[in-house]
Amino acid sequence: MAHKTAVPSVRFQIIRTARASKMNQTKNIKGNCQQCGGPFDFPVEGIGQTVDCPHCGKPTELQIAIPPDTSGISKRQIIYTLIAVVILVAGLVGAMLALKRAQRLKANRPESVQPAKAAPATSSEPSDPLAQMGFQASTVTVQKAASGSLLYAIGTVKNISAKKKFGVKIELELRDAQNWKLGTATDYLQSLEPGAEWKFRAMVMNPKTTSATILSIKEDQ
Repeated sequence: MAHKTAVPSVRFQIIRTARASKMNQTKNIKGNCQQCGGPFDFPVEGIGQTVDCPHCGKPTELQIAIPPDTSGISKRQIIYTLIAVVILVAGLVGAMLALKRAQRLKANRPESVQPAKAAPATSSEPSDPLAQMGFQASTVTVQKAASGSLLYAIGTVKNISAKKKFGVKIELELRDAQNWKLGTATDYLQSLEPGAEWKFRAMVMNPKTTSATILSIKEDQ
């Protein structure tokens, strides 16, 4: 009877020993030194304790190692991308503003006006309105007075008709160096004999004037 009861007792002892051995097995986890960053393993029960680092020998707290950032995009790449987007948007805005400004300048730009050509001295064309009225005019020049700062539009008008002209008035259009209209200037002569030449001298009030052309020559009826 003693031999029969010994077997269950031995089996129970083996099972208990195996369980105790399994419970005594310690699970290790990975950590890093807070001083030098060196990796090491430690029991999970030691989390929060302070020990000496096996690499640098300095005290470090046992903590689970933080896995490295495995994302494909770094913060630096994100920042560079944002900067590139801002630069692109600024460039587009600047281009749109420049285009609108160019369109406004083009809309306000006066049409190019060719200076009037003087009629030939020896002949007149029937299609010339001045010739039809019995006048012949030279090219107009803008000159500064010999003394002072006044400007004058100077040229000649000739009576090519066979009759005397009374109350002859000439009107000139003034322009600056960029061909912008600045206004008008006029001169007046009481009478002009047939074949005679009138050297008109119209005062220019705008100092920016660089050229002048004849708008009209009229005679008092």
